[in-house]
Amino acid sequence: MIIRLSLRGLKCKACISAVKSVFEENGAVVRGISLKEAEIELSEDKIEKIIQEIKELGYGVEIVEVQR
Repeated sequence: MIIRLSLRGLKCKACISAVKSVFEENGAVVRGISLKEAEIELSEDKIEKIIQEIKELGYGVEIVEVQR
């Protein structure tokens, strides 16, 4: 499924890289990422894990849209 996420607290390329690494380590395909949002392809069972890991990095994250 395709998931669009709202991101908060990212301020630089290193922040983007940290979040992108979380996505990739969990098997997500990153379709796009910026300081404010990301669009990924990921199986539904891994969404909560990714959200928790991003929050543990100190960033805010919310699901904006899910396309099945």
